[in-house]
Amino acid sequence: MSSQNWLSLLPDALLLLSLPVMFLVNRFREAKTAKTFYTLAKLFLVLSLLAVLVFYDYSGYPEWLINNRYTTLFKVIIYLLAFAWFFLSLKWFLNKERSSLGFYSLSMIYLTMLSLLLSAQHLGIVGAAGLMVMGCNYFMIRLSRDETPETQAVQRRYLIFSMIFALALLAGITLLYQGAGSLHYTELYEFLSRPGSVTPLQLAAIVLVLCGFLYLIALAPFHFWFADVIGTSILPVGGFLTIIPAFALFGCLADLILNVFFPVYGVIKPLLLGCAVLSIILGALSANGENNIRRLFAFATLYNLGLVYLCVVKMNDNSLLSAFVYLLVYILSISGIYTAFFGFKSRGEYLLKLDDISGIAEVKPYIAAAFLVFMISLIGSPPLLGFLGLLSVLNNLVIQGSYLLIVVTLVSLLLIANAYLRVIQAVYFNERHEDFDRADYGIYVCLFINLMIVLISLLNPRYLMNDVEKILFAIF
Repeated sequence: MSSQNWLSLLPDALLLLSLPVMFLVNRFREAKTAKTFYTLAKLFLVLSLLAVLVFYDYSGYPEWLINNRYTTLFKVIIYLLAFAWFFLSLKWFLNKERSSLGFYSLSMIYLTMLSLLLSAQHLGIVGAAGLMVMGCNYFMIRLSRDETPETQAVQRRYLIFSMIFALALLAGITLLYQGAGSLHYTELYEFLSRPGSVTPLQLAAIVLVLCGFLYLIALAPFHFWFADVIGTSILPVGGFLTIIPAFALFGCLADLILNVFFPVYGVIKPLLLGCAVLSIILGALSANGENNIRRLFAFATLYNLGLVYLCVVKMNDNSLLSAFVYLLVYILSISGIYTAFFGFKSRGEYLLKLDDISGIAEVKPYIAAAFLVFMISLIGSPPLLGFLGLLSVLNNLVIQGSYLLIVVTLVSLLLIANAYLRVIQAVYFNERHEDFDRADYGIYVCLFINLMIVLISLLNPRYLMNDVEKILFAIF
């Protein structure tokens, strides 16, 4: 049992082991570049991924952490996404001639916390890992050297609100412990299932925990930090925060609701439903008023996450599968969008404004074409992969009989499509103002691989539907 205990923790230990190695290299090696820390992070990430695959069913401490096919699915996906994003981020650090130590070390801590959240069977671990995620977000924001009044204000606001929601999360966990006498998932579930055991105070505690989680996910009305952070942070940080946490936090929240809070789900369901609908509406509306392309796609992320959790609300096998499919389709598309951002560069600066990328299709037709494909996929237009995700969402709403929500979804879809059309107009039809820098070949390679994954999934959607279905149902 002792060896199994250690082996079950090996993936997380490998991620954390990269930290002292990187700091020792930084301290004692004179010839070090941004590529040095990328190579170390890549090495330990690959080793951790292999450990996850080999020891996927090892659970040495099942009362605290559990590993199964469900957690393995999410960990493998976020590790692969992180691997690709690490490679792209290297281009930014090399171009800026900056040390990548801070970014890669924070990313490894972040991935460790997300891994613990996915495996957690104890609310104490959820609280500790959640606080660490908030802290990693803050220090990642601080990696920007552009200390303008705007960025400083964003950093201060994020710190203040994170402290508030961290206290809310800890307060909720403390109150649940006082009522149930335990924070283990199974014991909490049994406590909440007992007739008359759930008081208004316990319900308030559950709401506080959920609010802390929804703040991490950045669902409306807890989304106020996300667009500001994405719009002012450096490109590696903005892409990481957009792509990686969304997947892991989805898996953790679904597990938390089904295996802890489900006995009182009827009471807390309106909170999740309200946040999902509000996210769809606010995301679609806000995207139309943006000239900062990263903020625009941050609001598009809010819209898409709203659709994901609109599916989750029903909380059954079909709704969970629909939400997973849509989320995976969205992640593939937004990853392609952010990859294209690396090609939007002029005189060594990565462009932020919509006006700055006007006419870029004239000189970078391949990047512009890939950018267009991924935007059309995000809209959910056939025959692209996004249509499969949108169809999955609408099919789930039809099964539920939620026709009003279908109307809200379709109207919001028209609004978000209008925002994307503004981007398409700038890229293809507006007059060019900038002389764009030559894009690195690695960007074209990543765009090609992403397009191939989208194409294969489109030609054989069984990989997205049937093959993951049994794995997802392991959570029930």
